[in-house]
Amino acid sequence: MHLVIASRGNAGLAAAWAANLLNVPCTIYLPRGVGQSTMEFMRKQNAKVVVVGDSYPDALQAAQQAVVADTKA
Repeated sequence: MHLVIASRGNAGLAAAWAANLLNVPCTIYLPRGVGQSTMEFMRKQNAKVVVVGDSYPDALQAAQQAVVADTKA
């Protein structure tokens, strides 16, 4: 299993925390503009943070493409 999520912040924080608790890999797709402290918390929870595009729809599209490419997502 591999958790993949698009977020502007809060959902990604929750996903990172839950994935770390469950020892499940997590990749979070964020648009530019998300605060550094938010991204740092995600990384401290062992999540991979990918910044893509300028808006949530850009991050969502990238996350959807990742899910299609990853059979464990």
